[in-house]
Amino acid sequence: MAKSVLHIDETYGQIINRSDGKSGKTNAYNWVFRSVPSQKY
Repeated sequence: MAKSVLHIDETYGQIINRSDGKSGKTNAYNWVFRSVPSQKY
């Protein structure tokens, strides 16, 4: 049987000195995507 895995992570945090002019109280979001090729078990 072949299986593929897709992992997605969402992380947010506050950036104090933002370069886009937004308030430091605004959350900044980062998304990380990672996939693993099919494997036989």
